[in-house]
Amino acid sequence: MDGYDLDPETKELLTIDNLRGKFTSKEFLERLCHNNIEATKQNHGVFDPVPYIRTFEAALDRLKLIKEDVTNREDDLRRDMQQTERVHAKKTRQLNTNFENVISSFQGLELRISEVGTTAIRIGEQLEQLDKQQKRAIEARLLIECYTEFSRPEGTSPQLENLMNSGNPADILRVAVITRRLTSVSKDIDLPNAAKTRAAIEAYIEQFERRILKHFDRAYRENKLDEMADAAKVLTEFNGGASVVQAFVNQHEFFIMRERLEGGDVLGNDAIWQRLPDPDAENVKTEPSLLRLYDEVRMTVEQEIQTIRTVFPVPENVIQVFLQRVFAQSIQQRLEELMDFAERNSTLAYLRCLQSSRTATISLVDDIKEFDTSSASLSVVDHSASAVSLVLDQNLEDLFVPYLEGNRYIEREKKSLEELFASFLWKFNQWHTARKQTKNPTMFDRVVNQISSAASSVRQTEMEPPERSATPSGDGRGASLRRLAGTLQRSHSSKSLHQRDSSVDGAHQGLGMEPTEADGLLSIDAAKRMIKWHAESIGRTVELSSSLETAKDARTLLSVLMEYVGKAYVETALDAALSEANAQDTRSEPRLQYLQTIRIATSILQLLRSYIDTALIPLAASSFTLRREMANYTNNNIALLENKINNLVQKTIDIILAWVNALLARQKKTDFRPKEDEASISTLQTAPCLAVVDFLSKVHKQATKALDGENFHQFLLQTGLSFQAALLDHFKKFQVTATGGISLTKDLTLYEEAVGAWRVQELRDGNEFLHELGNIFIVRPEILRSLLREGTLARIKPHLLLPYLQCRADFKTANIDRMVTGAEEKKDEGIGFRKGMERMSASFWISAFCLQLPYSITPPSSYFKENHHTTSTPHNPC
Repeated sequence: MDGYDLDPETKELLTIDNLRGKFTSKEFLERLCHNNIEATKQNHGVFDPVPYIRTFEAALDRLKLIKEDVTNREDDLRRDMQQTERVHAKKTRQLNTNFENVISSFQGLELRISEVGTTAIRIGEQLEQLDKQQKRAIEARLLIECYTEFSRPEGTSPQLENLMNSGNPADILRVAVITRRLTSVSKDIDLPNAAKTRAAIEAYIEQFERRILKHFDRAYRENKLDEMADAAKVLTEFNGGASVVQAFVNQHEFFIMRERLEGGDVLGNDAIWQRLPDPDAENVKTEPSLLRLYDEVRMTVEQEIQTIRTVFPVPENVIQVFLQRVFAQSIQQRLEELMDFAERNSTLAYLRCLQSSRTATISLVDDIKEFDTSSASLSVVDHSASAVSLVLDQNLEDLFVPYLEGNRYIEREKKSLEELFASFLWKFNQWHTARKQTKNPTMFDRVVNQISSAASSVRQTEMEPPERSATPSGDGRGASLRRLAGTLQRSHSSKSLHQRDSSVDGAHQGLGMEPTEADGLLSIDAAKRMIKWHAESIGRTVELSSSLETAKDARTLLSVLMEYVGKAYVETALDAALSEANAQDTRSEPRLQYLQTIRIATSILQLLRSYIDTALIPLAASSFTLRREMANYTNNNIALLENKINNLVQKTIDIILAWVNALLARQKKTDFRPKEDEASISTLQTAPCLAVVDFLSKVHKQATKALDGENFHQFLLQTGLSFQAALLDHFKKFQVTATGGISLTKDLTLYEEAVGAWRVQELRDGNEFLHELGNIFIVRPEILRSLLREGTLARIKPHLLLPYLQCRADFKTANIDRMVTGAEEKKDEGIGFRKGMERMSASFWISAFCLQLPYSITPPSSYFKENHHTTSTPHNPC
């Protein structure tokens, strides 16, 4: 079977076109055997391999023919490709040869162009040199001609006049250059008429400069910026522009008007001068005349900076000269007048004026920098803004150097605080000075004398001549301090600041008023005012002092605060209270009104400590040494004041106990041994008891007003323990009958009620013991033994109660001594006593046996730093 016997579909399958593209053998075989498979299906599934073999053989024959055809075509294509490659290689070699020829030609052309360029440059240089020589020759000729013209009798140059009269800015600029060169040439020529010619040239130069300046002035008045710029350019080329800059600044309307208006601003007429020396005045603003000047400067500089940049070739130099003139002439002059006037007013007014002036000046400088930066952004020069900023910063620093240099400023702050504190405490000082003893001066007297020395500055200001101390408004430097010295009494009242100030008629009346007792008392409001003044000073110091000196200055001002508020104020009041306590008459009931000083003093110490820790100590954060020094200084001074409070309270307890003992000493021997016919003996307390209870009630009432918190509790505790110990000692001195025992128990009950009203938990054991102790005087002898074995008395050994049992009238007759001796010999009871003693509270044991009692009146812990302990003072109530 040959290939021609294949069916048409199979023949179409065995073509080159069908075998191209995507070809898979599986699909090819399925299509090749498709007819055979169908024939097998029609033959009932009987497989006959012969048709398949014939189909495959015919297909192989057909594929061989196709392969031969493809091979022939491939050979033809390979031969064509080789022929094409040979042609392409030939063309490429020919193109390479042509390209090399072009490159060679280009290099030759480039070499020739380079040679021509070198020749052209050489020719250009020669032409430029010739042109320069020509110009120099022309200029030299012109110079010679002009010099010759000046050497003539007329002494002028027509050529220069023609150039000047042309009106062309370029010609006028040329005249400036020629005249400048003529000046140099005339100095080197040595001819017979050289001096005369030189004089003529100099005269012409002066005339030329005046003409240009006159032209500049006319253009300035007519606001012709272009003509001003031409004139400025000519004079800058002529002499560097110094004359035109000076003319621009000198004739500026701002300086002329300021000179006319200098006499118009009279210092002292504004209400601010009434507030500046007032330490209680808040939000004190800048002096109005200085603000008006700064507003004018802002407006003028903002307008003129742009004008200067438009007119002058080198505007930075002109701006610097203009600003230096503004600061040196207008601002500095006004600032000096302002500070001199403020200094004559008061030190506080001087400092406030200095602070507000510097703040306003800094704001002015910042605004001018902003103006200059805005205008410089439109200019070609980029470094001008920084140059002007440096000049402004330097002018600002130079303005305030006389006031802030070295220790000048901090000494002023210190002096201001000393004046304010000394004036404010003047009546306080006068009151305590009047009370001091003339004989045997104490430490208190020396402290008062120290305050007197500090207040001497106030009295010195009164002696100053009127022309120095008085202001135009009639309020002098001393007057403000004298007014302050007269307000101490009013600081204790609830009046407002305005009411306090309006109540003072005049400066001399402030010192003329006699101090009252209220002026000598401590006041929290007064302490707050002084701390407020000090805080203002600290804020001003932080703003005006350099950062390197802030810690040191804070230490200086801390010493002033502690010296006056701590020592001159609080310590003086505490010493006065202690002096009053020491001066108490032991023959009369003590007056304890001075105890109110303790509460106010502790409150002031708390306020002082809080202020120092919050506002002052953090300022020394940069210096560990100063920070530690300030902390130690504060702790030591507050510890000293705390110790004085302890001494005062301890002395008060001693006074109270002494008067209680004096009242108890009035107890009669017959009070507890009444006669049988005395009426109502069982219903009344004795007179000493009533007096003691009444006195203790007054003590409690006074302590309630004067103390609070833990101070109040400790005071009542120590007073109560001392009183209970005094009662234990008191009842051992009297014989007590059965009827008198009732009176004694009535007294003890009243004592117990008086102490119990204090609500001090630690005193309950002592009251209970005293109550049961009173029972041993009223029970019958036969039940006394059981009484000693029960309750609180069971905890005490019988021999300790023996002094009280001996006070019974029937001690011998009822054989009570044998009863106590027998009880003491019993071992078991002794063990019980010792165990009972171990169970006794500390306060009861102290009350029962009159041990030495340490006492410490400690302000609240928030007053003091950690690890700060109060010094205790021992007290023996027995």
